[in-house]
Amino acid sequence: QNAGAAYSSKITSQAIAGAVSGSDGKIGIAGALAIVVSNNKTNAGIADNAIITNAGILSITADETSKLSARAAGFMFGLESKVGAGAAFAVIYAGNQVNAYIGKNTQVTAMQLTLTANKQRVNLTDFSLPFDFNNHTFPAGFDFFSGLQLLNLLTNNNYYVEAIAGSVTGGDVAMAGSFAVLVFNNVTAAFIDENAVVNVTGSVTLTSTANVNAKAIGGAVAATTGKVGAGVTMVDIINWDVIRAFIAKSATVTSGGTVSLRADADQEFTSLAVSAAGGDKAGVGGVFTVIFTKNASEAYIGDSATVKAQDSILINATNDTKAFMVAGSAAGSSTAAV
Repeated sequence: QNAGAAYSSKITSQAIAGAVSGSDGKIGIAGALAIVVSNNKTNAGIADNAIITNAGILSITADETSKLSARAAGFMFGLESKVGAGAAFAVIYAGNQVNAYIGKNTQVTAMQLTLTANKQRVNLTDFSLPFDFNNHTFPAGFDFFSGLQLLNLLTNNNYYVEAIAGSVTGGDVAMAGSFAVLVFNNVTAAFIDENAVVNVTGSVTLTSTANVNAKAIGGAVAATTGKVGAGVTMVDIINWDVIRAFIAKSATVTSGGTVSLRADADQEFTSLAVSAAGGDKAGVGGVFTVIFTKNASEAYIGDSATVKAQDSILINATNDTKAFMVAGSAAGSSTAAV
């Protein structure tokens, strides 16, 4: 998803707004809104009620690499405006599904069964620069806007959201607000569904992994030579992802080797939020940032399921989270600063 060569250095959604107020202007407002909603499905499996007999190695893999990004920027400039406001809202919601499965009431006879559901991490190798390092030249058709793609290097994550707002005025009030919100509610699963019957002479392996990274950045600056400058930034990352490897209730699995169920969740989050404000009478700067994670990594055998293995039955689930958060606010005024 947005991981092909044509999209490797691009933003999924980008909104930029600007407003300039002249000498007779009273109010100047600039607002930008960038929203990405993704509900993609990556499914590989055998449908319900199917019959597979005398198969050799049966391998089913569902693999997804998602790269979603949103940027919003709103700037207002007016030396004579009484009120100036800049606002930016950037939001990503991801509710993707990655499933590798044997369907309900399906019958399978095989030598070996492997089900793998994998959500891949995005890294720098997935980003391409508009420059030929071998010949030291820019590609044909390169222009100023192509060069701006270099600014997208930070977006090279599974999820990236950025909101920047500014307001500069010589009037009474300058306000700036930026809001960056990232919510993911993805499901990655490898499973044998209800009432399925699986007979394998070798091993049965179910593996579900999700290895993702996410960055959220917000910044707001408000400045006025008049009375009040106020800048507010909010940055939120909310994680509800579910990673599962399971044999569902009432399924029957017989293996001449090992039965292995493994669920592995690995996520890395970075949140950066800053604000600054200045005014003659009052300067108010505020930052609110949250990383909330309630994801689940589960490997299990369901109720009333029957599992027989000649060798070991291995059930393993891991959940590793790394989080990095920076928040800062500054305010200045000759009278009061908060």
